[in-house]
Amino acid sequence: METVSSAEASASSSAEGSSQPVLPGYRQTVAVRLDEIDFNGHLHNTKYLEYSSHTRYSHLVESGWDLRRMKEHGVGVVALSDEIQYHREVGIGGLVIVHYNVTGYSEDGSRWRSRVRVIRPDGVVAATVITHGAWIGLQSRRIQSPPAALVATADPIRSDDFEVL
Repeated sequence: METVSSAEASASSSAEGSSQPVLPGYRQTVAVRLDEIDFNGHLHNTKYLEYSSHTRYSHLVESGWDLRRMKEHGVGVVALSDEIQYHREVGIGGLVIVHYNVTGYSEDGSRWRSRVRVIRPDGVVAATVITHGAWIGLQSRRIQSPPAALVATADPIRSDDFEVL
């Protein structure tokens, strides 16, 4: 999956004169490849989940929390459920914007909810992925609160409809 950072995506959409609204959150631009297309010529349904998880992880990495650092702190991230709502088709070629927001966190930070929108070049939302997840202790394999600095990475990408879970 070919991606650019959120800053580069913003710069490129501005430079290209895109009419897309600038949404608060984290964004990546992804090129849709031939091997990601199903028999109907549409983006395969599993790719929406892969784009979603990759974008969430990329945000953590850009915020200084790669897998190595999470391991040092004894925490990992798990998706508990994913829901995909398909709105419009995405075909081969071209780019899509994968836009990520955190829409909720539990009071102790152990559980979270996110929304990813896959947006076509014409600004139309092709799909929305809602993920419920949690932080787990790598030793205990139980849900636990992560370090406060890790929870704070969500602050800049909180959605307008953010709520305490």
